[in-house]
Amino acid sequence: MEILLTGATGFVGTAVLARLRTMPDVTRVRVLSRGPDRAPRGVDVVRGDLAETRTIVGAAEGADVVIHAAGYVGNDPRMATSVNDAGTRALAGECTRSGARLIAVSTTAVYGPGPHRLAREGEVAMHPVSAASVSRSAGEAHVLSAGGTVVRAALTYGGGDRWFIPTALAGVRALGGWWAVGTRASRPSMSARWRRRSSSWPLTPGSFLTRFSMPQTPNPRRSGRCSRAWRVGLGSTSPR
Repeated sequence: MEILLTGATGFVGTAVLARLRTMPDVTRVRVLSRGPDRAPRGVDVVRGDLAETRTIVGAAEGADVVIHAAGYVGNDPRMATSVNDAGTRALAGECTRSGARLIAVSTTAVYGPGPHRLAREGEVAMHPVSAASVSRSAGEAHVLSAGGTVVRAALTYGGGDRWFIPTALAGVRALGGWWAVGTRASRPSMSARWRRRSSSWPLTPGSFLTRFSMPQTPNPRRSGRCSRAWRVGLGSTSPR
């Protein structure tokens, strides 16, 4: 089986590439990259840039599966639309022409800020807020229209994480601890099931606390000093 991977140097993409290299059924992995100097070592490079859709014409030829792990998560609406919307649409079109199966990584941020407690797939309407999540929602539509599969990742951590764990720890320090496990607010929910980048199992807040040995504190939402600390420390941890 031949795989084409986008976003191979990104946080999720590097883990996907490492896993693909261990799978006996995968005979060849190619990565979409703007140039060999930007690609991981030891893989074949398909030159292309999702922001320049004309450069990815023919990129999916020969691939059995295309794993689309690339995405723009910044605040520039034009770049978000160019990469996550138009770029994904072009890639989906290439998969349709070549017959490759398309699997795309998206984000639970397409549901909006929540909370979305104990919700199941299809029970929550999509209300993306940021430029990145709005454009990713549009990209999802292109993938699904092409018969592809969308994986909506929630808060994700692992080697190379420069965003979730550092920001979460900043919030813990600001609060002096995390909320006590077992309170209603800390029960696992769709927005609070965190996934380790290299694993297939989710983490609930309780197991997260155990693994990182974080001190616990009463539910911060009930404390007078919590409101500002929660916004400052954890306000940016919603998946983009």
